[in-house]
Amino acid sequence: GYSGSTGSGAGILDLSGANADSRGIPDLLSVSNLYLGYGYYAAGTLKLPGSLKTLEVRNGLYLGYGAAAANAGAVGTLDCGAGSGLTNLTVLGNFYLGANNAVRGEIQNLPTNVAVAVGRSNAPVVMYIGSHVGNAAGKSEGRLTLSNGTFTAYLSDLRVGEGCTGNLGENGTGVLDLATSTVQIGDEPNKIKNLPKLYIGNGSRADGTLRLPPTLTDITVGEFILGKWAFNGSGEGTSVNAARGTLDIGSNSMLRTFTATNGFYMATAHAVYGRIGFQNDTNFCDYLPTGLVFTAGMPGGTVPFHLGVPGIYSFNRIPIYARLALSNGVFRGYLSELRVAYNQTSYGEPNSLLDLATSSVQVGNESNQIKVAYFTVGGVGTLVGSAG
Repeated sequence: GYSGSTGSGAGILDLSGANADSRGIPDLLSVSNLYLGYGYYAAGTLKLPGSLKTLEVRNGLYLGYGAAAANAGAVGTLDCGAGSGLTNLTVLGNFYLGANNAVRGEIQNLPTNVAVAVGRSNAPVVMYIGSHVGNAAGKSEGRLTLSNGTFTAYLSDLRVGEGCTGNLGENGTGVLDLATSTVQIGDEPNKIKNLPKLYIGNGSRADGTLRLPPTLTDITVGEFILGKWAFNGSGEGTSVNAARGTLDIGSNSMLRTFTATNGFYMATAHAVYGRIGFQNDTNFCDYLPTGLVFTAGMPGGTVPFHLGVPGIYSFNRIPIYARLALSNGVFRGYLSELRVAYNQTSYGEPNSLLDLATSSVQVGNESNQIKVAYFTVGGVGTLVGSAG
């Protein structure tokens, strides 16, 4: 299932009844690169042996990776097989699951208790799930659910649900569900550390969901985007096209620190919502654990903090929803802008809350003070400050 800039390709490699042996090691399948559904109208399927224990991709995994042309989607399928004995999935290079104008990338029949490893400590890589890039019509969808396994990754860029950059109304839908697994991104277990970019629901019609286990204690990233479509031209700036981002940290989360050193954007520009919390049986609950230390920016490096901020061209009264409430925690901001529901036009309808009432606040270099170049609360926006 590999094609060039024109035409199409489709292929199925069925190894379900075979025995795998790489480098003289039984039940190991090791390949340099793995392309399944790569290019213009490509469709590729690999069916793995049921006895396989380890799949090792020494460079890149392209599982549904399309082309720049409009509607030039690709479909890539990795089928582990019913009753799979797979215990290890290792990708040392870039990991693409439904990306670059692909229709879909999927891993079928992934068993429980699998150890997934991506990248290396001295060579971080990118991981894109449901990422539609560029400005071509089409869509990309990718979903990965890891149940009761381990996820260890060294990443420079993690994107889950990314739409196109223009006004074509196309979308990227991505889900990375690690809620029941042990997670380590970076060098420390139960933490996300030194991740330069974390984008969840970024772009036109982007819909991204990242589900993390409640055992995670620390999130430290560079630029954090949760629901944003930064389109700066005329066109269909409607709620249909707007972005959606969800970060599910689980109920009873053990999260103690959240840091975004290079910018924090939650439900901004053309977004319907950015949400942090957990999903119960009936609805989503906005929530941060008690005692959380939240930091945006760093000393000597101020950054924007945008919570529920409509874009310049938010047509047709897009409702924008964002809630961030700290309870008995700490809010530290080294900020060039602090904007809560800052409405630049009469079109967007932001409804945003930044609640710091029971927490200590430091914006700038002095405790219990807010010192920032641009400070705006508008639309239906609320900033609840601490008594200090």
